[in-house]
Amino acid sequence: KLLVFLAAGVLALFPVSLLFGWLNVRGLQLKRRAPAVVHVGTPGSLTILVHNPARWFPAFSIRALQPELRGMLTRHSRAGVPLVEARGYGRIPLSVVFLRRGEYRLVGLTLQSRFPFGLLTFRRHASARTRIVVYPKALPLSARLKERLLTSVSTSGERAQARSGEDEVFGLREYREGDSSSRVHWRTSARIGRPMVLEMEGLADIRYRIALDTWVE
Repeated sequence: KLLVFLAAGVLALFPVSLLFGWLNVRGLQLKRRAPAVVHVGTPGSLTILVHNPARWFPAFSIRALQPELRGMLTRHSRAGVPLVEARGYGRIPLSVVFLRRGEYRLVGLTLQSRFPFGLLTFRRHASARTRIVVYPKALPLSARLKERLLTSVSTSGERAQARSGEDEVFGLREYREGDSSSRVHWRTSARIGRPMVLEMEGLADIRYRIALDTWVE
């Protein structure tokens, strides 16, 4: 008889679980927020935003399931929030790692709850679409490049003076039509017997060329 009473009690819980479980997830709205910048191999955080538009009733024991894509690993893929207040929001962080660079399109999101007794699982699907661009792995600059960049910064003021006309003397050359008379070096011109002008040169800017492979695997 005891087993019969226990079985009857469990069966009686099913209608209650079915009703309250359905009401618990009904109307919940899901959104996905992606980090602004993601690099290969560096953990990033996806935020699942759960909105409960109900006026009176909170939502309990809500979990979010993020479908994985090729080249993407999801940690704590079943993270959740214990409570979302009525007309409130719950935030579920998901840690993801991308193994390849390129563009990823995340489509679909599943909300899950086993409230109230854990006898039944209720799911709600949302067609959340998110586009994520994963950049190549960030690497430290080489010592040589750092030195060149520091040299470039230290001479920026001198280059500004050169562009404003305060150039450095590079050498002497013969006068050519159109040269400014202020550049004529009269002492050398008198000694050689023909007009010579100062050849000026500003400090050259350091230029870098970055080659970016835009091929997406």
